[in-house]
Amino acid sequence: MGPGARQRFLAAISLTVIVALLLAGTARVTGRVISLTAGLSEAAAPIEGVLVGAMSAVGGVGTDLADMWSAQQSVATLRSENAALRGQIAQMQAAQYTLNQVLGVLSLSQTAALKGKTVAASVVGRAPDAWFNTLWIDRGSDSGIHVGDAVLSVGGVIGRVLAVTPSTSVVLLLADPQSAMGVMDARTGATGVVLGQGRGSVLELQFFTGNAEVRSGDLVVTSGLGRPIPAGLLVGRVSALGKAELGLVKTATVVPHADLADVQTVLVVTK
Repeated sequence: MGPGARQRFLAAISLTVIVALLLAGTARVTGRVISLTAGLSEAAAPIEGVLVGAMSAVGGVGTDLADMWSAQQSVATLRSENAALRGQIAQMQAAQYTLNQVLGVLSLSQTAALKGKTVAASVVGRAPDAWFNTLWIDRGSDSGIHVGDAVLSVGGVIGRVLAVTPSTSVVLLLADPQSAMGVMDARTGATGVVLGQGRGSVLELQFFTGNAEVRSGDLVVTSGLGRPIPAGLLVGRVSALGKAELGLVKTATVVPHADLADVQTVLVVTK
C-alpha cells in the first residue's frame, strides 16, 4: 500500500470513529431527554387530571348558570305577560260593568211610569268631600234638561237636577241632607217624604200621618206630590220602623234601591 493510500485509509478510519462517537453521544443525550420527558409526563399526569376535571366542572357550572339565567328570563317574561293579561281582563270587566249600567238605565226608559221624555247622561264628576251629596253629568239645557227633573240610575231614583248649564247639570242626590222628595208606601199608599242623612246607605222617611200602615220590607216609590217628579218611580225599601220626637210623626228607615256610591250612567226624566 502506497503512502497516499495509507493516509487515505487512516483518514477514513478516523472519520468513522468520530462519527461513531458522535452518534453514541447523541444517543446518550437523546436517551436522557426521552427519560426526562417521560418522567415529567408521569409526574404531571395527576395534575393534568385535576386540571381536566376542574375545567370540566367549570364548564358544567357555566352551563348551569346559563340554564338558570335562561329560566329567570322566561319567568320574567311570563310575569310580564301575566300582568298585561290581568290589565286587559280588568279593562274588559270595567267595560262590561259600564255596559251593564248603560243597558240597565236604558231599560228604565221602558218603564210605564216614565211617560215623558228621557235623556241618558254620564257622570263626569263628584266632590270628594261630598260624595253622597252631588254629582255632575254631561248633559244640560241643550238636551232639554231642567231644574227639578228626576234623575234615575240602575235600581231607581237617585235625586233631582239642582242646576243646569247648556252642556252639564248638577244632580242633588237623595242622601244629601238638603234633599227631600215626596214618596209613598207602595203597599198601602201612605204618603210622606224621604230626607237625606248625609250617607248613601240610608234615608229617613217621615209620614204625613202618625198612624201610617207600613211594614219592614215595603217598597217606597215617588208620590208625584210637591215636585214635578212622576209618581211610581222606585226609591227604596223600608228596613226599620220608628217615631220622631214626641211620637207625633211615624218614621221609617229606607235603604235606597240604587247604589248612590257607584253611579256612572243616569237617566233624566224631563218635563
